[in-house]
Amino acid sequence: MTRTVGNDNKELLAAGAVLPADARGAGPSAVELTARVYRHAVLGEDRVVVRLAAAELGPAEDLAAGFLGLEPQGEPAVVGLGRRQELGFPERITERVRRRSPAPAPGGRV
Repeated sequence: MTRTVGNDNKELLAAGAVLPADARGAGPSAVELTARVYRHAVLGEDRVVVRLAAAELGPAEDLAAGFLGLEPQGEPAVVGLGRRQELGFPERITERVRRRSPAPAPGGRV
């Protein structure tokens, strides 16, 4: 059986790989991935959160991150091609922000 670059790229995408942005033959399920950078006061000035998200879902990712108090920093940069996926909620970020946030005052609301 003869293998081609296109077939290899489709298999790599199916396995969850991020391909170079100029990769050929990745197929219709390949979308541009952007690195989106966010800041939160609890994380301090020297720490940021970086999320890889499909370019087409970027605005929705920003809204989901904003729900957690994360603020976008700079313009997203295309970093490669990935497999099309549904929008996910940044649960790991939620846990880290919750652990670092000061405890509410007695009788206060969270």
